[in-house]
Amino acid sequence: PVGFFSLGPLHLEWSKRNDEAYEHIIEEKMENGVVTIRNLSSRIIEVTNDVSLGPGGFYKIEGLRFTTGLTVGAGGRLELHRVEAGRIEVNSASTDEPVLTAVDCLFQTLSVGNGCAVLDNCTILGDAFLSVIDAKNCIFMNIIGSEISGQLSYCRIHETAPLSIEKMAPKNCTFDEPRFFNHQTELASRAVLAPNGPKSIYLGADDGGEMGYFHRGREDN
Repeated sequence: PVGFFSLGPLHLEWSKRNDEAYEHIIEEKMENGVVTIRNLSSRIIEVTNDVSLGPGGFYKIEGLRFTTGLTVGAGGRLELHRVEAGRIEVNSASTDEPVLTAVDCLFQTLSVGNGCAVLDNCTILGDAFLSVIDAKNCIFMNIIGSEISGQLSYCRIHETAPLSIEKMAPKNCTFDEPRFFNHQTELASRAVLAPNGPKSIYLGADDGGEMGYFHRGREDN
């Protein structure tokens, strides 16, 4: 039972996710036109290989860890909940609809084409390549782009972030440098903020809580 024998991450090759051996811990089905893939268990499911999802589809993924990368082809849309990934890449042209929606996620690198990214309670440890963004309670270590538009509130952004002053006015954001527990600046170390970090980040979310991936706490992490 869990609690007596510790259970480490379950390593999974993406092509085998629908095998009978995994049917009790992971499911994939179509829900209202969206391909939904979710972790049914309390275990960490770690996808070990690069994953490419077909173009033009709408995908929703919950509770998985991608050790390398996850890519969505042209015209595709992606919704993520409690996902960790070394790299997220959405190859999409500009559209009125968000091409990426992420809630409670941890990324090393994030790349969104000309589409809009909507992020809530996320930490991006490396580079975030963005054009249009709508984010709240997020930590961005480095934003890359040109005249980025949208809106940011209660986020940590770098003072040199290329935001369009005319198109964007960050609200209640901070430029302070996050301090991670035991220098956790890689995806594998989970990026936990140090208790003695700047209050503007550690207590800087919209509800006075912690910014980023652990805004909702550390249960099952």
